[in-house]
Amino acid sequence: MSEDKQIKQKELEKKYMELQILSQRMKQLQQQIVLVTNQITELAGLQQSLSELKDIKHETKILMPFGNGIYMHAMLENPDELLVNVGAGVVVKKDLDATKEIISQQEKEMKDVNDQMMIELKALYERATSLEQELQSVNSE
Repeated sequence: MSEDKQIKQKELEKKYMELQILSQRMKQLQQQIVLVTNQITELAGLQQSLSELKDIKHETKILMPFGNGIYMHAMLENPDELLVNVGAGVVVKKDLDATKEIISQQEKEMKDVNDQMMIELKALYERATSLEQELQSVNSE
């Protein structure tokens, strides 16, 4: 094999490897986007539930989720006061509006993360498309 062909072959191998790495990264990003989208949906649902909580009266009987599809009857003593986990196992009392603000901020942060991942995914896709075209043009020569 001539030296030019060897150089060309090495360049092809390098581009093919880069394409595989891009493909793996795109799959990872797509999985992360799904997770973040699910979190955004969950936060939106929580925001809706908090909005509906304003209409619930004191001493209302409710079904409280206990875990994994298990519910129990409970009495809602004070729907205006919520206990919010602020991290590191610390729970603080918050009123309904403050809690909704916290959830809104979390939702905004998740949307920003999602937007950044979408931008990165688009850039990776464009680079992968360019590499595929380069590889196809070399193979057709």
